[in-house]
Amino acid sequence: MTLPSAAHRLASLGLTLCLATGSLGAWAQTSFKLRQVPPFMDLQNHTVSTFANAINRSGLMASGLYQQLGGGTSFRCDKTSCVDIPALGSPHHSSTSAEAINNAGYVVGTSPYQNMSRGYLFDGANSMNLGAFPEGWCQGCDLSSVAHDINNPGQVVGAGETADGPYRAFIWQGGTMTKLGTLGGVSSEARGINDRGDVVGESTLADGTTHAFLYRHGYGADDLRDLGTLGGSWSAAHAVNGQRLVAGCSTTAGDTQTVAFVHDGTSMKALPTLGGSYACASDINVHGWVVGSALITGDAEWHGFLYDGTQMIDLNDTLSDEVRARWTVTYASGINRHGQIAAMGTHKVHGSERALLLTPRAP
Repeated sequence: MTLPSAAHRLASLGLTLCLATGSLGAWAQTSFKLRQVPPFMDLQNHTVSTFANAINRSGLMASGLYQQLGGGTSFRCDKTSCVDIPALGSPHHSSTSAEAINNAGYVVGTSPYQNMSRGYLFDGANSMNLGAFPEGWCQGCDLSSVAHDINNPGQVVGAGETADGPYRAFIWQGGTMTKLGTLGGVSSEARGINDRGDVVGESTLADGTTHAFLYRHGYGADDLRDLGTLGGSWSAAHAVNGQRLVAGCSTTAGDTQTVAFVHDGTSMKALPTLGGSYACASDINVHGWVVGSALITGDAEWHGFLYDGTQMIDLNDTLSDEVRARWTVTYASGINRHGQIAAMGTHKVHGSERALLLTPRAP
């Protein structure tokens, strides 16, 4: 049986979006339009790499750049311009990472702070220090933290250093950092949060292995649910949508392969691969569409993927021939409700690694 083309599957995906959102008129996407994300557009400069880690409903992205000689700058970007995100305590420099953005345009990430790292919240003008766990000899003054995600109500999740050393997952809200528990081990890290306040991430077990977890809003801080694995010793959850569908990746039996998964609250489902030995999901939207990165057949290259609920689609197969001659989409990091994807890619002529925006193109 011949499988439908990527374009045909995406056309069906576009129709699903039209029905799910109740929009009027026929809307069908057959391909993606690729746009390089500012601020750094010079393709011939190989010393700078740019990234786009997340995208919100209106298309604003948490983005930035890294330099080979060290240092990084983070931005909040739209299609044409960017706003610099200042580092904590240093308004003339920028933070080192921008991890997530909510629909209000607030960005979270991690910034250097004194001789530590701290999670921050950028409100469009200023960066707020999210602080650390109030413990140890000086109530957290010497402890680090990292921030990974923010939901629309303004709750932030990440991980904080403890006085004993290991990092623990946290939920931050209104100036208060609440420590979450573990799955029996010494450490945990929160990666994603939905608007209900449900949190996902990974935690060590008593035997030292690491499993994905789900924390449901309203439960006790130590009440983390072990989501298990796909037969291996490791799994991690990176995103959760409003229906509590969880996306991440897990090793299989023997730990020889890593595959992307979706957990529906009952069981962990392995997603198809692109033929290689590694695939991992980074985000899931309100419609249950999943994006991430995977090795292709022979582990020859990294390609960004979209899983539409039935098929694993190589995002490079959704681009025009002209664009594919110039770009390889290597990683898809975020997807919004409209199907816009924050991605990264390599320019085939110059070898530059750049942040990309993929926008569904109607036929």
